[in-house]
Amino acid sequence: HDAAKHWATFEAGLYDRVLLDAPCSAERLVAQAAGQSGGAVPGSSWSMEHCRQLAALQLQLLLGGLRALKPGGRLVYSTCSIAEVENDGVVSKALLQQQQQPGGESRVVPVDEWGLAGIEELAGGERTQHGLICLPDKQGWGPGYLAMFEKGTL
Repeated sequence: HDAAKHWATFEAGLYDRVLLDAPCSAERLVAQAAGQSGGAVPGSSWSMEHCRQLAALQLQLLLGGLRALKPGGRLVYSTCSIAEVENDGVVSKALLQQQQQPGGESRVVPVDEWGLAGIEELAGGERTQHGLICLPDKQGWGPGYLAMFEKGTL
């Protein structure tokens, strides 16, 4: 994706904070459309293959965003998807790729270190392997997934 390449090439190490609200499958919109059409979900509205394609784009954006961080900087990765492949799956792949690049190590910041005491109760969220997901059946909005990265210091 052009933005990921731009960050990596021209803006590497420039930012203290990055918010990546990644393009995603947005299942809530599919569910709303199904509700308006009597429960039928057209096959073209959602597919696992589409989620995998989005996950590949999300990974490139995330890696670009991580390269744009200064050492010690933080990135919040968010989607409005319930698909694990677009959430923890992308985070896991990013961590793996970061480990393979010299000087590119980042860590996932545990939810307890976000500085947002009570976020799970407030948002109706559930912890995942790498972050927090808020599901529509818990609070009437969402879904929303969040994970936070911190770039290693040199």
